[in-house]
Amino acid sequence: MRHQLDGLVMVGNLANQVDTAFLAEACAAERLPTKVIGVPVSLDCNFPFVQQSVGFDTVTRTLSAFVGTIGNLVKASRNMWIFVRTMGDAWSHVAVQITLETHVHMVLMSGSQLLGQYLAKIVQCLCDLIVQRHEAGQDHGIIMLPVGFVNDILELRVLFSELMEVMSRNHYEQSWDSIPSIASKLKPSTAALFEVIPRDVQYEMCFGGRERYMNKVDFSTISTDRLLLRFVEIELHRRRQLGIIKEDHLWIAAYV
Repeated sequence: MRHQLDGLVMVGNLANQVDTAFLAEACAAERLPTKVIGVPVSLDCNFPFVQQSVGFDTVTRTLSAFVGTIGNLVKASRNMWIFVRTMGDAWSHVAVQITLETHVHMVLMSGSQLLGQYLAKIVQCLCDLIVQRHEAGQDHGIIMLPVGFVNDILELRVLFSELMEVMSRNHYEQSWDSIPSIASKLKPSTAALFEVIPRDVQYEMCFGGRERYMNKVDFSTISTDRLLLRFVEIELHRRRQLGIIKEDHLWIAAYV
C-alpha cells in the first residue's frame, strides 16, 4: 500500500506460487491496484495446471545428453547393464521426459504414492528383462530410476521406519562400527533385509541424513541403483543354479 506498486512478479517453486496466490487474494480483498504475477520455476515441473515450468527443459536436455552418452558406451561394450539414477521423486516428470528422449530399456517409477511396490516384484521384472534381451543376443541395456523411487519400495519403507525409531532412542557415533549395533536392534525380518544390502548403502541409510544435519533418512543420499543391483545379482545367481540361464554366461552390471 505504501509503495503504490502497479505489479509484483513472484518467481519460484510451488511453495512460492502458493504465497503468490495468497498475496493476490490479499490485494484483491484490499482493493489494491497491484497485479500479482507468478512465474513457475522448478526443475521437477511439479506445478498443477502448468504444462512446463522454467528450468525443466534445460535440465531434461542436459540429462538426456548424459544418458545418451551412456547408451553409446553400453552399446559399444555389448556386455554391460547400467543403472542410472536421475533427479526427481518416485513419479518424476524428469524421468518421464528423459525416457521419451533416450528410450532407455526400463524406467522404474511409482504407480501410486500410497500402494508402493514389492522389492521381489521389482527384481523379478529387472531380471526378466535382462534374460529376455540375452536370449535375443543383446547383453546390454540401461535401467533408469529417479532418486525418490527408493521410498516406493514397501520393504524399504518398513526398514526406514525402524531405522529412524532405533536411532531416535539411542545416540550412535557416525562411523562404520556403529552399523552392526544398529542392525542388532532391528526386527528379524528387517535385519535380514538390511544384512543383504551393500555396506556403503547401509551407511547412507543410517548416517546420510545426519551429514546434512537431518534427523531422518535422507533418500537423496541412498544409492538405490547399487541396492537394486545387489538383489538383481542374487536373483540371477539363483536362476543360474536352477538352470534357467546358462552357467557359462557372464553378466556384467555397472552403475552411475
